[in-house]
Amino acid sequence: MNDPEIINLNNSTFRRLISAKEIEEKIALLAQQIRKDMGNAEVPVFLCILKGAFVFAADLVRNYDGLCELQFLRLSSYSGTDSTGEVKAYPGLDTDKLKGRRVVIVEDIVDTGLSMNYLLKDLRKYKPRTLDVAALFTKPSRLCHDVKVDYSCFEIPDAFIVGYGLDYDGLYRNLPAIYVKE
Repeated sequence: MNDPEIINLNNSTFRRLISAKEIEEKIALLAQQIRKDMGNAEVPVFLCILKGAFVFAADLVRNYDGLCELQFLRLSSYSGTDSTGEVKAYPGLDTDKLKGRRVVIVEDIVDTGLSMNYLLKDLRKYKPRTLDVAALFTKPSRLCHDVKVDYSCFEIPDAFIVGYGLDYDGLYRNLPAIYVKE
């Protein structure tokens, strides 16, 4: 699938905000930076937050030039285009693999910071050596919680975006670029 400038989805018009090529280049640079920060002796645990970060996580670990582990965790705080203000966590994380390890949380977007704030507090009880956040997108204008994003590809305006793993009610994750509703 290509990444046209304008697309029509379900009677709505979406404009491309970030091209697939721009995303690819930023992720490659981010992976190099994380690798440099980890050093040769480290084998980090990349913790992919499902469902939105799965595409980002796949490309990030493919570009990571070193050994790493990948785990998955599902969180939810959205309904449609709005945050519910409540985080729901889903089991499945192998917490024994976190103790004493360098953990990089791989998130699609840090918006209000609600989910990330919840997750960081919760994960600290498993005593990782370090806990970093890698986000494909951040929205600094919406941040309501004191959340440090250690690695970020793009700062974006306060707009609802779809594509590259991000959805609208489960749809549009397969778009190769990032689109914003006009």
